[in-house]
Amino acid sequence: MIIRIAFIGIGGFAAVPIRALLARKRNDISIVGAVDPYSEASPIFQTIKGLCPIYENEELLYQRARPHLVVISTPIGFHAEQIRRAVSHRVSVLCEKPLTGDIADLPELLSAERKAPFVSVGYQWSYSSTIQTLKTDIINGKFGRPIRMKTIILWPRNKKYFNRSTGWAGKRFDKDGRKISDSVVNNATAHYLHNMLYLLGDKRHTAARAEKVRAILLRVNDIETFDTVTACFRVKGARALFIASHAVKKTVDPTFEYTFEKGKVIYPDKEGGIRAIFENEEITYGNPFAEGADHKIIYCIERLKEGRLPNLCGVAAASEQVKFIDALEKFPVTSVTDFAKEENEYVYVDGLDDLLEECYQKFSLLEWTRLKRLSGSSL
Repeated sequence: MIIRIAFIGIGGFAAVPIRALLARKRNDISIVGAVDPYSEASPIFQTIKGLCPIYENEELLYQRARPHLVVISTPIGFHAEQIRRAVSHRVSVLCEKPLTGDIADLPELLSAERKAPFVSVGYQWSYSSTIQTLKTDIINGKFGRPIRMKTIILWPRNKKYFNRSTGWAGKRFDKDGRKISDSVVNNATAHYLHNMLYLLGDKRHTAARAEKVRAILLRVNDIETFDTVTACFRVKGARALFIASHAVKKTVDPTFEYTFEKGKVIYPDKEGGIRAIFENEEITYGNPFAEGADHKIIYCIERLKEGRLPNLCGVAAASEQVKFIDALEKFPVTSVTDFAKEENEYVYVDGLDDLLEECYQKFSLLEWTRLKRLSGSSL
């Protein structure tokens, strides 16, 4: 069976998995169409143009190309309506994360999911054999009850990042009123918040719910939402801490430590992978990035061919991230632009990275008094 694949959105990050997929030169897939109003700006425009038609809109794509699978890589505000449109044509979907920026979309998306062979959401790690093996061991009780989970990501981002695409970055709503809630948590670091919830899901295809969320949110760049977060919450009875920022000088790539009754899981270990440490043994689970940027597409192709593989990350699992973002919106965002510094188009608060790393070590929210002393200003 040859799987017919189409792409909605071929710019930005979308080019990475598409290139990886094409490099495999598989003879069991056919690229049959694409839709992107800014297609000529894509770094892979010429490649896609040489492979398939680029249609003016999605309806033409579905009518003429008749894909089995559509990969959606568009701004957050379009995800829900594009998923609904695809399933109305009985086309399976792989939508890039997050599922949506609006919690109000969830009931209709859960209903829509039942109208197509499947709707999957592209949280990369959820399709990794590394994460799936770890999750199976957690479900089977190898680790016992979760006690404490913490994650930190510090990724400096420049002004170009916040002004990319059609200007929706860092916005609460797009220009047409669609809710997007774009932020450091709902975009660049969403994978790692989702992973905390996903690993504690009771089944392979579910995620656990974050409860009792408390958060300190900061805005350093000129955006509507926030670019720095420390958030504490409960998940399956465990205490959890999530820290992320774009308003720092220092880079700290995704790092986590999950503590259970019988042992703990760390990432990255010295080999750059996930390792479990027990009293009398250690288990190396491997690198969750090892299978490539297009692995989630490959998995969806195999699902269509075989039909018996589970939907590892569908609407229900991805919904828990959406609910977390909705919970964060209950907290005020404090603008600290007055004492931010700028260097080479990067806006940051000097020393904020050290404070956030300290929060990670101490398992605590950011303390206002310390931030005030750091800035030398009153907030």
